[in-house]
Amino acid sequence: SAEELAEAVESVDVFARVSPEHKVAILSALQGNGHTVAMTGDGVNDAPALRSADVGVAMGQRGTDVARAASDMVLLDDNFTTIRDAVEAGRGVFDNLRKFVNYLLSANAGEVAVVFLGVLVGAALFPETFAGQPEALILTPVMLLWINLVTDGLPALALGADPTAPDVMERPPRGRDEPVIGRRMTASILGIGAIMAVTGLAVFFYGLDQQGLLVAQTALFTFLVAVEIVRIQVIRSRF
Repeated sequence: SAEELAEAVESVDVFARVSPEHKVAILSALQGNGHTVAMTGDGVNDAPALRSADVGVAMGQRGTDVARAASDMVLLDDNFTTIRDAVEAGRGVFDNLRKFVNYLLSANAGEVAVVFLGVLVGAALFPETFAGQPEALILTPVMLLWINLVTDGLPALALGADPTAPDVMERPPRGRDEPVIGRRMTASILGIGAIMAVTGLAVFFYGLDQQGLLVAQTALFTFLVAVEIVRIQVIRSRF
């Protein structure tokens, strides 16, 4: 029965003499138990199961046209280890995508907060400086361009091409609906942005109070450039 089959698929490793209908039934039983199922095949009789599987994998050399058309992935070398390599590469790409997004969004969050909050706090604490001088800016446009193009852009490109972590295949698989920006990454983006803003503004207003606007801008610019390098390691450490 369907109930007996659902129980059997959890403990039985090999089913022999199965027909195409049996393959689909075994696959459906596994899916019904909450498993994500991959199906490999090369013949016409494998096509229904290849179509029904979460990931259908057909043989590229000896596989039939029907099997290749019904599958999601085709092994051009007919080597099963290629499936493992593809999973490893996919996990590496997903990791790098998350690092790239985390790095850019946390940087922009911190920089926007520094400029926006800096003007508000500066106008309240140093009205004579910010109200009387049109050039009184938290960061000059050239500084912001340098940070965005050089200090943000180039490291982000490097993170996008980061080598795959050596333990990537030891991790449990992620859910198929897991987003790139999850709760943990959102907390990371907001947390890093807040730390950058609070610390950067403290550096800026201390320099403004002690040495004037040019020194304060230089100190804040230097701080943001330096913290970008530290932030790369913080973000990469998760992976």
